Amino acid sequence: MKLRIVLSVSLLIVPAALVAQLSTPKIGMVRYADHMVRGVNGLESNMLLGDRALLDADTASFSDFGGLVSIAGRIQLLNSQATLVGEYQSNEPSPVLNMDGALSTAIAWLPSHSLLVYWNGAAFLEAQLPAAELPGQVTSLQLVGPTLARMLLTDADGGVSEASISLPTGRVLSSDALPGVVGPAFLQDGFIVFESPNGLAIQAPNGAVRTLPLRAGALSFERMSSEWVHIASRSTQQDWALHLSSKALQLSILPTPVAAGGSQLRHDQEVAK
Repeated sequence: MKLRIVLSVSLLIVPAALVAQLSTPKIGMVRYADHMVRGVNGLESNMLLGDRALLDADTASFSDFGGLVSIAGRIQLLNSQATLVGEYQSNEPSPVLNMDGALSTAIAWLPSHSLLVYWNGAAFLEAQLPAAELPGQVTSLQLVGPTLARMLLTDADGGVSEASISLPTGRVLSSDALPGVVGPAFLQDGFIVFESPNGLAIQAPNGAVRTLPLRAGALSFERMSSEWVHIASRSTQQDWALHLSSKALQLSILPTPVAAGGSQLRHDQEVAK
């Protein structure tokens, strides 16, 4: 089995119909460093980027069923047709968002308020957490069920803990250190993704770790769709798409947003698994 790293080094054009709605494209939605959200379509080895932005968001998380975005202190829940389903006035500049499945998986962490906000199918509900009981800064979270959430937290030394939270009470039910995991870390389909000294590390549910040859520095993670993660490097200003699930592992370099009318040149590299 081989891992393909696809290098896109030039300009791309996409059909104008792609930007007509926020329906999740075949691959997902990407929020670039300029905060503009664009659709990504095509194949893993031939990604096509929307030539116009769909949204301007401060943070975002997309699944195959819609998106959770934060715009000017308002958290908005959108379905796959870009229809506004729900809105929460957070007044939070940088909330941590996640939606990895149906709209009922939407959840947000408001660090300045120590507050979890989650969608119950009809409205956003709140769970106040005791900040003193949290062993670090929240970098990723997931709604496990109607009454349970889990978080990844990074402490001052870069260590990572996983915490389980009761939504009805806001209590921290458990908090366990994750040896070998370096923050910030990201939850994806049972896996934990993080940057290690040797590259991009992926820890499987059974604890096994696979490292991919990605050494860019200052990586951040946002969900593009249910199985795809957007990885961005603040130090190199590069962007990647990681396809990760129980059946998939592939890393592709994302194209850079450009004006319409360019040409395309790709260079493919294969790395043996």
